[in-house]
Amino acid sequence: MPVINTPEKFLQLEYGLGKQEIEVLRLLTLGYNRVEIADKRFRSFATIDSQIKKIMFKLKAQKQYGACIIALQVGLVKLEDIKIKVYERI
Repeated sequence: MPVINTPEKFLQLEYGLGKQEIEVLRLLTLGYNRVEIADKRFRSFATIDSQIKKIMFKLKAQKQYGACIIALQVGLVKLEDIKIKVYERI
């Protein structure tokens, strides 16, 4: 039986996520939007959008934040590292 000693390994073995999907999930959980993730990963918006949909399917998450909660639960991202955006209402 394989040893699961990292959040990345857990996501690979338990949910079947690939390394690129795990990195996209990490960035998504940190608060980056799809455009920012595409820029950061040097990928097209369509590619990132497709990866996020696959991640949500594999994690059985109906909403994007559901996938982020799983990332937090398994320790892929620490709560204090999340970038929170505050929007002012006019």
